[in-house]
Amino acid sequence: MPHRQITLFNQRKVLSLIEGSNNIFLIVGKRSFKYNEFFKILNSKYYDKIHLQSIKDIYPTFKTAKMISKKLTKNNFDLIIALGGGAVIDTAKMIKLIYLMKTNEIQSLKNQKKIKMSKNLNFLAIPTTAGSGAESTEFCVSYIFKKKTSFSHPSIRPNFVFLNPLYLNSNSYENKLASGLDSFSQCVESLLSINNNKESSKLAFKGLNLILNNFENYLFNKDKDSFFNMQTAANLSGKAINISKTTAPHAFSYYLTSHYAISHGLAVGFLLPYFFEFLSFNKNFDKKNYEKIKKVFSKYSNNESFFDYFYDKIGFNLKIKKYVKLNIDINNYLNHLNVERLSNFPLKIDRKEARNILKSIFINYV
Repeated sequence: MPHRQITLFNQRKVLSLIEGSNNIFLIVGKRSFKYNEFFKILNSKYYDKIHLQSIKDIYPTFKTAKMISKKLTKNNFDLIIALGGGAVIDTAKMIKLIYLMKTNEIQSLKNQKKIKMSKNLNFLAIPTTAGSGAESTEFCVSYIFKKKTSFSHPSIRPNFVFLNPLYLNSNSYENKLASGLDSFSQCVESLLSINNNKESSKLAFKGLNLILNNFENYLFNKDKDSFFNMQTAANLSGKAINISKTTAPHAFSYYLTSHYAISHGLAVGFLLPYFFEFLSFNKNFDKKNYEKIKKVFSKYSNNESFFDYFYDKIGFNLKIKKYVKLNIDINNYLNHLNVERLSNFPLKIDRKEARNILKSIFINYV
């Protein structure tokens, strides 16, 4: 049974959890954590019981998680805190999985049958971006030799989450754009996934509407309501894909992140319109949610071409013009497609179809 997740909005309750812990493993990103107000509190009041671990990877790698997990094994920690974006939280999940399984052998981690749940190791996620919703899911991404691999188990879902929109203040435009596009794509993909149900659809539509009505303000203005709404949307998108899983845009995105250093959110945001259009030419799938999405889009864009309109409003179209000119090795790209995520798409995409899709997206390819 998955453990219950408690979402906290009150800092006092979070500090109470920290005060009740004896040995804390704090996992953070490369630099931005230094400007986070909550980190400043932890560093000033509780430094004597905190072990600080910085993650320098731009995307979560198995190599880093394996290395850091040794520190968790050697010390008697009773609380893991992941303070950061999706890469930090996913790395923390991977570290916890290795720790609970007592192995770093990849196949054993993927094919685990039972894991003894640790009552003595709490896991608190504090997201500092409004993007992946990683704090809401029981799976994590880890790159192995530049190839994306997924791991899943209920025990790695944080049992405490602290949401504070003020922690989004230090994010740059680029970071906010990438993280927001990730949650936007997750909402749309969840609705189109063959695994979607009433609960996931409700979560995803709520998240989608929040994004469409707040993204532009969130990017260009210091508006408190838009920060809160975008963080809520990201959390909802994570809860939605925890049920439905993501689909083709995510399956095709990982190669762009690992081989071209395009941040994950920008990669999925770039690919999403192509797959949405791909569905428009096909009838052999359940179009109920697809048609509902189109109605939501048309209301927002006043019946103009939605993606052109929306991406222009948030300043993403200029980046797309650069991405389509990338020199792509199609065979290498195809070898790195994530089959697991691709299988959730409502239409079957075989290797031949995937090749045609890549040719329709990119101008330069071999």
